[in-house]
Amino acid sequence: MVNIRAGDKLALISWHKDGEVCCFTLIKAEALAERVKEFLGPVLESINLE
Repeated sequence: MVNIRAGDKLALISWHKDGEVCCFTLIKAEALAERVKEFLGPVLESINLE
């Protein structure tokens, strides 16, 4: 069970191979945002914004 319910926001991600779309992935937008924060968090912390 993927636990998708009415009203959930989804992101459609396309995967490319050899310059063409080969498949799609649906992911909850909330889960995608968490993954992006995990990935970019350390990078953003290392940038001096002063």
